[in-house]
Amino acid sequence: MRKIRVMKENNKKYSAENLNEVRAALAESMPDLFVKLVILFGSQAKQDTQTSTFSDIDIALQLEDGIPLSQKAELLLKLYEALSAIFHREDIDVTILNQAGILLRYQVLRSGIQLYGDRTDYNKFAVASRRDYFDMLPTIEFYRNHFNSSN
Repeated sequence: MRKIRVMKENNKKYSAENLNEVRAALAESMPDLFVKLVILFGSQAKQDTQTSTFSDIDIALQLEDGIPLSQKAELLLKLYEALSAIFHREDIDVTILNQAGILLRYQVLRSGIQLYGDRTDYNKFAVASRRDYFDMLPTIEFYRNHFNSSN
């Protein structure tokens, strides 16, 4: 595995400069790990001044298609190690977009910051996520209304 640049330990919030460092480190390490997209989402992506410095880091990954099941566990371990080295933290929650549900993919799309990957791959992810979400929206709203009215 390539040597990965590490973010300064005291950088808990991610400014544009920090994110550029992260993007450079990801560009060095991700091509060897079958990753198409890396997206920061959740509280760290919102740049909210209320975000606790103790908030974990939520990362969504879209992997290349066709990775043999026998290699997935080892690959996920390498990905986690690489992300921990880049962010200099171990409290990273990794979501695999290829296996994520509609609501989670849409949340990643709405609040996420693309850190790595080709713009075409991101656009394909965005179009598919929006399509799936809006196709499912009537059902989602039905269940929300049903459960909200029964309380």
